[in-house]
Amino acid sequence: MDFYTSIKINGFYHFNDPSVFTYLKWFYKIPTVKYENCRYPILHWPVGRILIRLTQMAVYKKYLTNYKLTFGNVDAWSGIDIGTDKWHNDSIEGSNTAFLLYSCNTTEETGGGIQFRTLGTGKVHTVYPKKYDIIIMDQDNQFQHKVIPLKKTINRNTANVEFNIRGIK
Repeated sequence: MDFYTSIKINGFYHFNDPSVFTYLKWFYKIPTVKYENCRYPILHWPVGRILIRLTQMAVYKKYLTNYKLTFGNVDAWSGIDIGTDKWHNDSIEGSNTAFLLYSCNTTEETGGGIQFRTLGTGKVHTVYPKKYDIIIMDQDNQFQHKVIPLKKTINRNTANVEFNIRGIK
C-alpha cells in the first residue's frame, strides 16, 4: 500500500529514509536555547529556517512531485513540546499532511515514542522512532496522536515539514 492510501486509512505511515536528512544534520549542530520543555537552535531564524525549508523541498522532490499541493509550516526542536503528551490533532496549524523526521533513537526504555488513534475505533498504534525515521500524518480531525513522555534524558530531535495535499496530479 502506498503512503497516501495508508494515511487516509490509518492516519499515519512510518518508514526509514536517511536521504532527506542532509540539511537536518547541520541544523542540529547549531547551539540551542531552552524554551518551555524543548530546545531550539539559536539560529532558528534565518539559518535554521532555511535548512528546514531545504529539508521540506527534499521531501517534496522525493515523495510528492505527483501530488497537487501547497507548502505548509516547518519547525524543528529537541525534546517534547508542552501539551503534546495529550491526544490532539495539528490541523489547527493549517496543513493537512505532516512529515515528522526523527534524528534520534527512541525505545520503550527511553520513552519519546508517538501514539496514533482513529476516533471511534478504540485502536492505538505505538511507534518508537529510530534515527532517520519518517512518519507521515494525515491531519484530518478523525486522526489524533500524542507523544509518550521521556523516561530518560535523550536528544529527541524532531523536524516537522507540512504540506496541503489536494490530490494526485
